[in-house]
Amino acid sequence: MFGIHNFDINASNMNYLPNNSLSNVKNYPIICTLHMDQCFHCQQLKPKWDDAVKVLHNQYDGNGATMFVERNCIDNLNSQYGFKLPTPASYPHIISITPSNGMYEYGNIPQETREPEDLLKFMVAHGNFKKKEKKGKKGKKGKKGKQTGGAYTTKKNKTKRKGTTKRKGKTKGGKWTLKYKKSIKCKKPKGFSQKQHCKYGRKK
Repeated sequence: MFGIHNFDINASNMNYLPNNSLSNVKNYPIICTLHMDQCFHCQQLKPKWDDAVKVLHNQYDGNGATMFVERNCIDNLNSQYGFKLPTPASYPHIISITPSNGMYEYGNIPQETREPEDLLKFMVAHGNFKKKEKKGKKGKKGKKGKQTGGAYTTKKNKTKRKGTTKRKGKTKGGKWTLKYKKSIKCKKPKGFSQKQHCKYGRKK
């Protein structure tokens, strides 16, 4: 896979560009801005262009390139690397070049503004780039708990089957044992049940 490449080409870095990648770019869709260093509108466009390129590289996949080319480099790119970049009459000049559809000039319709959102739409549509698939979050593996009374328990959250818990001095049916009854101190009964027992249930 060739991937999405970005080239910011000017006279100072022309000789240091990665030749292999640059030579192969012309075989894929190219979204290109031709600009002039002293152009006020070009200077205004640059940060917006960079924002759109950043989103494209982070959120999209495909094969192609985005290029921000200074006008003095156009002839060298055409002669050395086989590009077919035009020499525009005004700057900035935004175009797409694809092997199948040729060249398209940006801004032919009113909806194509120089805002990052519209630049990104143009890049995606004419570069045939596709949104990256979101990777699902892996759930945390649950710890195996011990089985007690038919229900699993863990250290953090202990759960037991209903009806298996015994209270001290009582049977499963809830009746008090004789031993428990004798242990109740009626001078200081604890709770409503013991008070009722001392008042009505005790054998005198």
